Amino acid sequence: MCSGSQVGYEIKTNVQNATFSWKREALAGIEEPESTGTSNVINEVLTYVGTGNDQKPQDAVYEVTVTSVGCVTTQNVTVKVKPLPRVFVYGGVRESFCSGKSFEIRPSSSVHATTQYEWKMPAVEHIEGGERNGSGDVRLTLTNTSTEKVPVSFFYTGTADGCVGSTWECKS
Repeated sequence: MCSGSQVGYEIKTNVQNATFSWKREALAGIEEPESTGTSNVINEVLTYVGTGNDQKPQDAVYEVTVTSVGCVTTQNVTVKVKPLPRVFVYGGVRESFCSGKSFEIRPSSSVHATTQYEWKMPAVEHIEGGERNGSGDVRLTLTNTSTEKVPVSFFYTGTADGCVGSTWECKS
């Protein structure tokens, strides 16, 4: 599951009149404190809060207990919480690009090994040339048709293991 999503795990049994309980210990890398419940559905939201530039999924383990007619069954259910990629630009961004000269912007992310990048560049008055969207690195040659410096923004979104991170704006 992606960080910030509901677990949504349903405990099932074919035993009538069963009661349920579950618990999860607090985990480093998961924002929510330990939790417990007495329903047959684990429906809490888990948020990954790992740090660094090589984030890996975090396992949240639930101890699930089903009780019926004096019989108790306990088992562990593991939910893998995947981080959302936080996009940044490898090597930083130059403050300006020269009109008519090619340039490159290389993204990276906190989950860089598996992240795929999509970018968009909104239309800007007096800026011509290049694609308005793409994937991976930005490699463009733009021409400024005015005599003034014109700012251009690129909006990056990273997706890793099916989890979409927030959009990051890169300004030049």
